[in-house]
Amino acid sequence: MSRFNNGKPISKEIINKIEDFFDYYWTHNRLAALSTEKDKRFMSELPYSVKGQIFLNYLFKDFLITYEEYFRT
Repeated sequence: MSRFNNGKPISKEIINKIEDFFDYYWTHNRLAALSTEKDKRFMSELPYSVKGQIFLNYLFKDFLITYEEYFRT
């Protein structure tokens, strides 16, 4: 990563923050369950309304409730 920092080494603190971010991301990635080709094919074959229910009522329900004021039309 030092090549992106004018050849200077990145501080240990920044490296730790980057690693912590990716650890958090991979632990909390809600779409990880749909990452294999088999899963993608399964989802693509579901009716549109069922896919919507999976996304809205299961994967992202807490997010949508928290930020519902931004999604109202």
